[in-house]
Amino acid sequence: MTCDVLIPFQENLSCLMDSIESIHHTHSDVRIHVYDTKGYLAELKLFREFAQTYSVQLFETNAPVCFDSWLKQHLAVTESDELVLIPEDTLVPESWLERFCEAAQGEKRWVTPLTSSKSPYSIPLLPGHNVHTMDELIQRFSRKLFPLCGKHTGSVLYINLADLNRRQFSSLCGELPEQPLLFILERMNYKGVLADHLYISHSSAGIKQNILLAVDRKQKPVPLQSLIHTSNTAWQILFPSKEPAVKWALKEWARKMKKALLQRKTSEMSSLLTRDLLDCFYHKRDSISPLLQKQMTHRNRMSVVYIVSRLAISGGVFSILQLVNQLTLLGVDARIYYLDESHEFQSWNRYSTPVHFKNERDLVSNFPPVDVVVATHWSTVRFARSLMDAGVAKTAAYFIQDYEKWFYPEEDVKTRDAVAASYSFIPHRIVKSDWLKNLLSADGIESTKISFGLDRGIYHPRPVAKQRRPVLLAMVRPNTPRRGFNNVIETFERVWSMVPEVTFILFGYDYLSGYSIPFPFTNAGVISNLHELAQLYSQADLFFEGSDFQGFGRLTLEAMACKTGCVLTNVGGVNEYAVHQKNCLLVPPQSPQKAAKAIVSLLQDPSWREQLANEALITASRYDHKKEAAATRNFFCSIL
Repeated sequence: MTCDVLIPFQENLSCLMDSIESIHHTHSDVRIHVYDTKGYLAELKLFREFAQTYSVQLFETNAPVCFDSWLKQHLAVTESDELVLIPEDTLVPESWLERFCEAAQGEKRWVTPLTSSKSPYSIPLLPGHNVHTMDELIQRFSRKLFPLCGKHTGSVLYINLADLNRRQFSSLCGELPEQPLLFILERMNYKGVLADHLYISHSSAGIKQNILLAVDRKQKPVPLQSLIHTSNTAWQILFPSKEPAVKWALKEWARKMKKALLQRKTSEMSSLLTRDLLDCFYHKRDSISPLLQKQMTHRNRMSVVYIVSRLAISGGVFSILQLVNQLTLLGVDARIYYLDESHEFQSWNRYSTPVHFKNERDLVSNFPPVDVVVATHWSTVRFARSLMDAGVAKTAAYFIQDYEKWFYPEEDVKTRDAVAASYSFIPHRIVKSDWLKNLLSADGIESTKISFGLDRGIYHPRPVAKQRRPVLLAMVRPNTPRRGFNNVIETFERVWSMVPEVTFILFGYDYLSGYSIPFPFTNAGVISNLHELAQLYSQADLFFEGSDFQGFGRLTLEAMACKTGCVLTNVGGVNEYAVHQKNCLLVPPQSPQKAAKAIVSLLQDPSWREQLANEALITASRYDHKKEAAATRNFFCSIL
C-alpha cells in the first residue's frame, strides 16, 4: 500500500515543518506533497534542506489555481492506494494511518477523524493534554461505530483510492468542473464515514481558513454523544464543565476598549460596548475537576510541567511555549500551568492546552504527580520547591532566562535578596547564556547552560516590497525600565535630526500616544501574531535594541534571522552571538549619541549594512529550537 499526503501551505512554515516531522515519525514511507500557495518556499534554503531530509515534493504555482482543482489533478494521475489531505498545522498520533484504513474497511470511502478544531466533529484539547494523550482517551472511550457522515467532513480527509476509476474520475471532473471533489466522488458511489477512534490535533494559530472543509448544510452531523461509550465518566472527562470567568473577561474587555479608544476605532468600540460587553458576563473557562486531574497523569512517558504566573505576550513566555511544543513532539508529556493570562496569548501555536488554576492554593493542592516541575520566575520557585518536598514532583528545575535580581532598583535590597535566595531553593538550574551562567557562578550558584533555540520556521526573510525611505525599527516597553525606553527615543530623535527621510516604526506597547515622542513614527503596538512580527523585521532596514542588559536578547536574533541589519547595546547575553562590525554594531547602554552615530553610518552605507545582514543571517541559522528541546529533554532525563 502506498500513501500520498497532501498539505497546502498558506502561512505557517513552523507548523508545516512540525506537521511533516509528526507524519514522518509515525510513517516514514508515506509520500509528502506540499502545495505552496504563497510561491516562495522554493527560495528558502531552510525549507529546501528540510524538504530534502524528509523527501518532500514541492508544488509551486503562481497562477490563481484553487486547491480543489489542484487536488483533482493529483487524484487523476497518482498511482497511490491512499491519499490524505491535511492542513499545515496538523499533528498526528501513532497508528493514525492504520486506523484511517480500518475505518474505510477497504471500500469506496472517504474518512474524516475527530479533531481538536476546524471540523463538525471537534473535541477541543483538554487542559493538560496533547494529541497523544487525547488520542489515548478517544481510543479508550470510542465505540468504533464508523458512522456515515455524508459530506460533513473536516479539514483532515482520508480517501481510499484502491478502487478509484481514474478514467471515470477525469471524465466527471471535465463534465463538472465547478463541483467540489466530494461531489465528484459521491457520483462514483463513494461514501463518507467518521473515524471515531482517531484524534488529530491542530495548533490554535494554524491556517487562517479551512480550505478543505466540505459541509452538506442539509444534513446534520452525527451527534458526538452517540460515539462515546454510554458512561458518565467518559462524558465528564471528554466534555468537562467550565467555571465562570467574568472578572478575567471584564479585565480583557477593558484593555481592548482602552486600545480602541486610543486608536479611535469606532466600529470596534461599537462592538465592544454591545455584544462583547454582554458576552463577558457569560464567559467561562476550563476548570480542573478531580476526575480531569487524574487523567493528566500519563505514566507511559516522562512528564514535565512549567509553572508560569502569567501567560502574556513576551519573549520569555514564548521561549517556554516553544520548548513545551517541541518537547511534546519529542514524546515528552510537557505542559504549562498558569495563574493568569492575556487574551493575545491564544493566537500563538500551542501543541498542548495550558492548565489554568484560580490561585496559588488551587495550583499547589490540585497539582497531579509529575517527574519534573520547572519554575520560570523567582516568584514561582516556592511552588516548585513545595511540590518537590511533598513528593508530588520527583525533582525540580529553575529555567532562568534573565538576571532577575537586576529587575529591581539597587535601593530595593529586600527584593533583590529574596531573588538571590531563590536561586538556591531548587537543585537544578538552566540558563541560556554564558553571561548569565557567570553571574550566577559569582553568586555561588551552579547552573547548566542549554543554548537558546530560534524557530526559523517563523523567523526567516519574508518576501516584502522595500520602502523608498529606509525603515528603522525598535521595540519599546516604557513600563520596564531595563528596556531603555528613553534611550531608544533619544537615539531616534538624534537620527531624525541627521537623516530626516527615515521611517520610524515602534512596537511592543499599545499606548504610546501618552508619551512625548519628538519625531514622526508609526506605532505597531503589541504584536501577538509572530508571523506579522517576522514580516515587520523583514520590512525594516535596521533594528535597534536599546536595553540596559538582556539575559540573551532574542529580539535581535529574531531580526537577524529575517536578514535585518542590527545595532544593539553590548551588555548581557547578546555577546553570545553579536560580534561588533561582523554581524552587527554594538554600542554601550544609555549612549544615544553613539547609538545614533552607528545607525546613521549604516543608513548611509547600504553595502556595509547588507554585508552585516548577510552575516547576521548565518549567525541566526546556528540557533535551532529543536536542538534546544532535545538538549532540554536529555537534561531532564539526567536529573531523574
